[in-house]
Amino acid sequence: MCIANKFILFDIEGVLLKEDKTFDKDVIKCLSMLHDSDIMFGIMTSDLWLKASSYTDILEPDISIVSDGTQMYKGSDLIWSRPLSVEQTKGIIRDLDSSPDCSLIGVSNGRYIYTNDPSEDGNYVRYRDMSKPFTASVHKIFARTSKDVADRVTEKYQCRSFDFEGDDLCRFISKDANLGAAARYAGEILNIDMKDVVAITTDLTVLDTVGIGIAPDSASEDVKDKAGLIIGGEDSGTLVEFLKEEILVK
Repeated sequence: MCIANKFILFDIEGVLLKEDKTFDKDVIKCLSMLHDSDIMFGIMTSDLWLKASSYTDILEPDISIVSDGTQMYKGSDLIWSRPLSVEQTKGIIRDLDSSPDCSLIGVSNGRYIYTNDPSEDGNYVRYRDMSKPFTASVHKIFARTSKDVADRVTEKYQCRSFDFEGDDLCRFISKDANLGAAARYAGEILNIDMKDVVAITTDLTVLDTVGIGIAPDSASEDVKDKAGLIIGGEDSGTLVEFLKEEILVK
C-alpha cells in the first residue's frame, strides 16, 4: 500500500525524538527526501518556540506547531496563534500569585518566558514580579501548584489546564487551543484538503482532523483505537521503513 499525500504532520515527542533527545540521522535523511519528493511536512510539540526552534534548525519543516497548539510558525515567523485573553491572563496570574499553594509561576508570550523565580533569569527566561499586572495576552501560563487551585482557576477563567506525566507543572492555555485546530489551519494556509493530510501523532484532536491518522505503538489504547494505522513509534528504524515504503514510493 502506498499512501498518497501532500502534507505530513509528525509529533516531536514520541515519534521523531529519541529517548536521548536527539534525532536519528536516517530520520533526518527521510525528512529531507520528503522535500525532494515535493511533500511538505510539519512538526508538533508541547515545547515553547525558544526550544522548538532548535528542532526546526535540524529538521527544516514547512510548518511548526508549538506550545501545545497555541502557536504556529513558518520558518521563524509566527503565522497563527490562540492566546489567552488579556483578562484571562491577568486573572489567572493574580489568583496563582496570591495562592499559598503556588510556588512557581511562568508565563510565555511565545518568544520569552517570564518567571517569578530570579534564579532562572537568562537569555530566554526573564525574572518578573508577578504582582505587576500583564497588559497583553500570553499563550501559556504554567505553575507549580495544587490540583485544587488548578481546577478552581480553570473553571473560573474558562481555560484549559493539564499536566504531563513525570513533572509537577500545570499548564493553562486557551480552551480554543489544541493541535487539531492548528493542523486544520495549516491545511488552509497551505491550500491542502485535510483528507490529503497524514499525521503520525498521539493527539486525539489531530486524529479527528486529518485524512489519515497514524499512531506509534507506544500510544495509549484510546489513541491507537482512533488511528487508522499503528507503527513502531520511537523505533526510528520502523519509522524510516514506513516513510520509505508507504510515503516516498512513487
